Amino acid sequence: MVGSWDGGPSVGIFNHNSGTVEVVDGEIWIGQNGNATAGKASGVYNLAGGTVTVNNWVGIAREGGNGTLNVTGGTLTKGGGGNIVVGHGNSTNTGLLNITAGLVNITAGQLWVGENSAGEAKVSLTGELRAPAIQVAVVNTTYGGVLKLEGGTVRTGRIFGGGGNATVEFHGTTVVATGAQGYFVENIDSANIKTGGAIFDTNGFSVSIGAINTGADAPPPQVLTGEGGLTKTGAGTLTLLGAQAYTGGTSITGGKLVTTSASLANGPVTVTGGGLLGVSVIDQEKSYKTSALTLNQGGLEINTDPAGFTIEPVIDVGTLTLTGATGANVVNIVGTGYQVNVPVPLVSYDTLAGTGGMNSLKLGELPVGLKATLVNNTQDKTIDLVVSEIKIPSWRGGISNIWNTTVANWADDLGGFDVEYKNGDAVYFRDGASTYTVQLPGTVTPGAFVAFTNTTNNYTLGGAGKISGSTRILKQNDASVTISTANDFTGGVRIEGGSIIVPTLSNGGAASPIGAASAASGNIVLAGGTLSYSGTTAATTNRGFTVGAVNGGIGVSAAAANLTISGAPAATAGGLVKRGAGTLTLTGSGAIGSSAAARVDAGKLVIDGTANPTQLIT
Repeated sequence: MVGSWDGGPSVGIFNHNSGTVEVVDGEIWIGQNGNATAGKASGVYNLAGGTVTVNNWVGIAREGGNGTLNVTGGTLTKGGGGNIVVGHGNSTNTGLLNITAGLVNITAGQLWVGENSAGEAKVSLTGELRAPAIQVAVVNTTYGGVLKLEGGTVRTGRIFGGGGNATVEFHGTTVVATGAQGYFVENIDSANIKTGGAIFDTNGFSVSIGAINTGADAPPPQVLTGEGGLTKTGAGTLTLLGAQAYTGGTSITGGKLVTTSASLANGPVTVTGGGLLGVSVIDQEKSYKTSALTLNQGGLEINTDPAGFTIEPVIDVGTLTLTGATGANVVNIVGTGYQVNVPVPLVSYDTLAGTGGMNSLKLGELPVGLKATLVNNTQDKTIDLVVSEIKIPSWRGGISNIWNTTVANWADDLGGFDVEYKNGDAVYFRDGASTYTVQLPGTVTPGAFVAFTNTTNNYTLGGAGKISGSTRILKQNDASVTISTANDFTGGVRIEGGSIIVPTLSNGGAASPIGAASAASGNIVLAGGTLSYSGTTAATTNRGFTVGAVNGGIGVSAAAANLTISGAPAATAGGLVKRGAGTLTLTGSGAIGSSAAARVDAGKLVIDGTANPTQLIT
C-alpha cells in the first residue's frame, strides 16, 4: 500500500528503479481511502526499472484516495484474479496511470479506467500496455474515464465503455488486436481521433468498429470522430461500419480495411504495401465518397452486397491517382447482381492522375463463373466493370468422356445444356452425369477451382493431359475421385468429404495427380475427407499437410505399401485418421491433432518426427 488513510490523510511515494517486487497473495493499493471533508490519502508509485508481479487486484486511487502509477521503465505483470482499476470509490478522487516507457502486462483480468471515480490512463512515447480488454468509465455517469493513446503500443482484444462517460483519444498509439472481435471499439461516448491519428494493427485478425449490436440494451453503433486520420496496418481486416465521421485521411498499408457507402469519413485515402480498400454497397443510389484516392501497390475490393447491385458508382473520388507498374493495383470483385454487357461503375473521378494509369489496374478475384474486364469510360469519367460471360460449367458427359475446350460435354449451372468448357472456367463434377470416367487429352487451365461434389458416383480422371494454372481441387461429399494425370496446377487441394485417390505422389513443386504446389502444409488440407495412396509399392513425398476438420485422414490401401511423408504436418481442427491396410510413416515435425485425438482405423501409423508431441493417438 502506497499512501493510506490512518486517522487522517497521508502521502506515500515509492520509487522503484531496479529489483523485484512480488505480491503473491495480496493486492497493490496506490492511494487508499479519503473523504471530501477530512482530506484524501495520496499515493504515487514510480516504476522506472525492475519488475513487479501481482496475482490479484491493483487499485490506483481506491476508496476515495488519490493515486498515480507512473511507468517509465521496467515491467508490471498482473495475473490471477481481479483487474487493474484506475479511479475507484464513488467520490471526487482521481486515479492516474501513465505509461511512457516499459510494459504493463495484464495476463488475466482487464484494465478499468474510472469506476465510480474519475480515472485516466495514458500510453505515450515508447510505453506498452497489454490487456485482454480495456473498459472505460465502468459505472456512474458523474465521474468519467479517459483513455489517452498518445504513442507507444496497446495490445488488446477490445476497448469498450461502461455505464459512465467514456472518452478515448487516439493520438499516435498503435492499437494491436489480439483476437477476432465484432465490437473492437464500442460504447465510447467520445472516440476522438486527434492529429496524431488512430493506428490499428489487426495482427491477422478480423475486427469491426461501428457494427450494430442487437443485444438487449445495446449501445448505438460506435462512431469515430475528430480531425485526425486513421492508419490500418498488419494482416487481417478492419471493418468500419456506419456513419464514421473523422475528417482526416485514411492510410492502408497492410491487410484490408472495409467500409460502406454510409461512411461520412470523406478525407483522402491512400492504399499501399499490398493493402486493400474494401467498399460494400448498402444503397444502390449512394456512393462511398472520398476527396482523393491513391493506389500504389495496393488495391480495391468492390462488393455489391448487401444491395445486390449498384446504380451510382461504388466509389466517388475527387482525384484518383494510380501509381505502379503494370498490374500493380488489384481490383477484386465480390457480390451479386452482375449482368452480361451491363457496365458497373466501380469508381467515378474528377481527375485521373499518376504514372501508372489504367495499365496499373488488374482484375483479381471474381465471383465464380464471371468473366469481365476493366474499362476506363472517359466520357463519364468512370472505371467500369464490363462482364462478358457468366457461366458455371458442370460436367455432363452427354457427348463423350473428353474434357477439352471444343466438346460440349457440360451443362451451365446458370441455365443451358451442352455448353463448352473454356479455359478460365471454374468447373463442377457432380452426380447425374452420363459418364464418370473423364479423359484429359491435353492441357486445361480452369479458373478458381475444380470441384468434385459427387455423393454416390465415383469419378475417374485420366489421360495424357493435365490440369494446369493456379486453380485448386476441392472434394466434397461422400464419393471418391481417382486422379492419375500428372497435373502441375499450384492451388493445392482441399478434401472436405469422400476421398481423392492417387496412384503416385511427388515432392512439392513437381507435377503429380494433386498438382505441383509447394510442400507447405497449407496446400493439402484434410478437412473431413481422405487423401488415399493406391500404389502397391513404397512411395515418399516431402509435402506437408493440414488436418482441418474431424475425420480428415490419409489412406494407404495396399497392405504391402508404405507411404512416407517427410513434410511438416499441421492441425487446426480434429485429428489425423489413418485409413487403409498399408503403412503411413510420418517423419516431419508438427502436429497431427488439435481438437480430437489422432486415430488409426486400419493398417499401421509410424511416427518418426523430431518434435515432442503431446497428441493423443487412438
